[in-house]
Amino acid sequence: MEEKILPMKIDLSKDGISMIFKDYQQLILECLWKLNKPTGTRELWDYVNKNLPKGQTISRAAVIFFANDMVDLGILDWDDETGKGGHHRKYYPILSEDEILERLRKTIDVKFGTLE
Repeated sequence: MEEKILPMKIDLSKDGISMIFKDYQQLILECLWKLNKPTGTRELWDYVNKNLPKGQTISRAAVIFFANDMVDLGILDWDDETGKGGHHRKYYPILSEDEILERLRKTIDVKFGTLE
């Protein structure tokens, strides 16, 4: 499978994955890496809202949109689980933090290689 180009904005004033992900997005990935098992958006949403700085919250929809975007980029994958209310996606990481940063490096190399 060909790796997808990461269509992301980079903030070079930050370090690591903070350069490309917002605080709540980093917390979603952190939770998935920590749990190391397929996890639903309710649990991810709870984790993020408990760990964001005081007074900050995000919607569950933001968790769902981010997780689905990460699936499209090949950073996360999901299993289908049935339960009350129908089918639910349980997300799990495909890439570690180091692997995400390596993909970012490759993307930058490809893009800079197209400059004349």
